Amino acid sequence: MKLSDIWKEEEAYTKAASDLARQLDFAGIAIIWLFKVEEHGSIHLDMPLLQIALLFVCSLAFDLFQFIAGIAVYRTIGNKREKLAKSAQDGDYPAWVLWPIDVFFWLKLAAVICGYAFLLRYLLSKLV
Repeated sequence: MKLSDIWKEEEAYTKAASDLARQLDFAGIAIIWLFKVEEHGSIHLDMPLLQIALLFVCSLAFDLFQFIAGIAVYRTIGNKREKLAKSAQDGDYPAWVLWPIDVFFWLKLAAVICGYAFLLRYLLSKLV
């Protein structure tokens, strides 16, 4: 397998993981919403459910931050390259410039995984 094929596969899995995490975040929030209790016109949720919902919301925020970091990184690289002579515009950049994108990607996945782990624990506690 060529290196370019490996990176195409990695990109496909990364995109799929991001899309699935986003869907799972919304589904998790919807599941939590099913447990709301309405009293005197107010909506109440157990504190553990609010904390779990916060994990799903954080995952969505990290998703947005990942895109914002990507825009900032690639726009900066592009702007710097445009100022170079035509012959110097192509080339590699240091791998560390991508770390903000990677950090938000992994934080997003960690938040959705933790959210579902805690949601599962909450639901199991209600069954017993």
